[in-house]
Amino acid sequence: VTAGGSAVVETLFPGAPHEMVTVYTVDKGDLVLTHYCAEGNQPHMKAVRGGGANAIEFKFDGGGNIKSSKDGHMHEATFSFKDTDHVTTTWLFYRDGKAGESKEFVLVRLKS
Repeated sequence: VTAGGSAVVETLFPGAPHEMVTVYTVDKGDLVLTHYCAEGNQPHMKAVRGGGANAIEFKFDGGGNIKSSKDGHMHEATFSFKDTDHVTTTWLFYRDGKAGESKEFVLVRLKS
């Protein structure tokens, strides 16, 4: 958590050549994210309103260094909350204007 509690920063693959950062914040009442991708672009996504109680779905809403919808970029992300210790995230990559590869990450809180 950073910026006086107004943003959450997530680092994927820290220290790896393909390290990426995603910043989550609220903009004009909408939950949004900007994903700083190893592809060299910065897709911006907005949470879909009215989703289920245990999931947040984000949809593409523009971004930096993306000239057209045919450029490869992360286009959607879904966060599913099983319980307070388990979150599954699914990221959907678009290329040539259509859905491509999907990546899933299962996050588990370590017990101390």
